[in-house]
Amino acid sequence: MKKNIYLVIIWVITIMAIILGTLFHMTDWGVEVADNVGIKRYETQKLDDTLQAFDKISFEIDLAEIRIETGEKYHIFCESTRNVIPEYELDGTTLHITQTSKNRFFPKRNGHDNCIIVITVPSDATISDITGDCAMGDFRMDGFAADTISVTCNMGEAILTNVTAKDITCECNMGSCEIKDCSFDNLMVDNDMGNVEVTSSQSLSDYTMELSVSMGSIEVDGKDYTSHYEQDGEKDKTITITNNMGSVEVEGE
Repeated sequence: MKKNIYLVIIWVITIMAIILGTLFHMTDWGVEVADNVGIKRYETQKLDDTLQAFDKISFEIDLAEIRIETGEKYHIFCESTRNVIPEYELDGTTLHITQTSKNRFFPKRNGHDNCIIVITVPSDATISDITGDCAMGDFRMDGFAADTISVTCNMGEAILTNVTAKDITCECNMGSCEIKDCSFDNLMVDNDMGNVEVTSSQSLSDYTMELSVSMGSIEVDGKDYTSHYEQDGEKDKTITITNNMGSVEVEGE
């Protein structure tokens, strides 16, 4: 009798597995159910659009690596898993990018999501403002000029390379911040956990500096300092860096 009960249970489980497997592989409903419980087929969606000219970029990202770089035209490319497909719109001359999870059971993410967003701007274009927040993922910007840049990475790196800007503000809660070979008037970096590295394509001897770390080290032009460093300079040229846990390294031309 017990043997028959066990056989019935095994048959029921087997039939259910066959049905669910068929739904999973053959229907969108099956994929959606699997997504909601954390089982994915790692399907990707692609966005590949040429855009009208814009001079401002704004983004609010839940989970993605976002890159801004020079190219031949105004363009946006994205490749992502189905749960975190971003959306964009051109509002006048401002490009807005938003991304929130489509998963109603796990509002943030369920472990397998992945997304990369690449925005290209012509090398001769003029960008006035770049502002944005990335909850989880890196922010990278390479090779062009903007008046004002202000980005926040809650969990991820912020890397700016060969960028020219009047004002740069970078906040990282957990991740390093690299300002490499950049030219700027005012730089402000606030980091909670991770290293801060600043290398400039210009001399920094006339900048007003205030650097501080709670747990870490400070290095300016190859010289080591303790938890605080100040330098007198011009009022309209400033570098302000605070780091709670991690080193700070600043080096000019």
